[in-house]
Amino acid sequence: MLKGDYKKAADIIREGGVVVFSGAGISTESGIPDFRSPTGLLNQENFISLASVDALYERRSEFIKFYRERLSKIKLAKPNASHEIVAKLERISLVTHVITQNIDRLHQKAGSKRVIEIHGNLDEAYCRTCKSIFDSKILDEVEMCPNCGGAIGPNVVLFGEAMPESFNDAMEVIKRAKTCIVIGSSLSVYPAAAIPETALKFNAKLIIINKTKTHLDGFADAVFHESSTVALGEIYKNLN
Repeated sequence: MLKGDYKKAADIIREGGVVVFSGAGISTESGIPDFRSPTGLLNQENFISLASVDALYERRSEFIKFYRERLSKIKLAKPNASHEIVAKLERISLVTHVITQNIDRLHQKAGSKRVIEIHGNLDEAYCRTCKSIFDSKILDEVEMCPNCGGAIGPNVVLFGEAMPESFNDAMEVIKRAKTCIVIGSSLSVYPAAAIPETALKFNAKLIIINKTKTHLDGFADAVFHESSTVALGEIYKNLN
């Protein structure tokens, strides 16, 4: 396990202009599985096929049942210390934005205000036909859009769908960052992984907190291969 220099990371963060880029690993300590670990979602039977745009249209009942189960579990999740520290850093004007791949809204529940969700969220339902947005509770009541009869599903990016406009927003934000902190992402999924790569291209400093290695470790100013709650906790102590 690689442990970086907590004080060095704290000194970099103290300069401000920080953009956080978070992945599934930040939420595992809230009880939400990640994607690529042995118990991750990608190793669960039928995950990719059911979380797809094809299932939205062609396997409606299975698709709705799958997301109803996901919603019931994620709604119970609470922010952990990592989400809370990120929110504190925003409140003291060191973090300018949070760009997240996650759909759980735990950053917002912890108090972060400037969050860009590049994969959508499970709090909302969305009609792919008339573009209406509803509270996700509607998925417990109906399977088709009450406005137009079209296919309704969670407001998330499904396998086979294009990235939303929020991805372009994230790319513009990261170009202005002084520092990018990657938290809980293997950086193996594109186009999302292009965000910290873009930070480097625009001469931002890079801090990586992830339990496993990433392809950007060698370019980072500080790398921590450990729990995000441990690493962020120690970094935060060194800020004070």
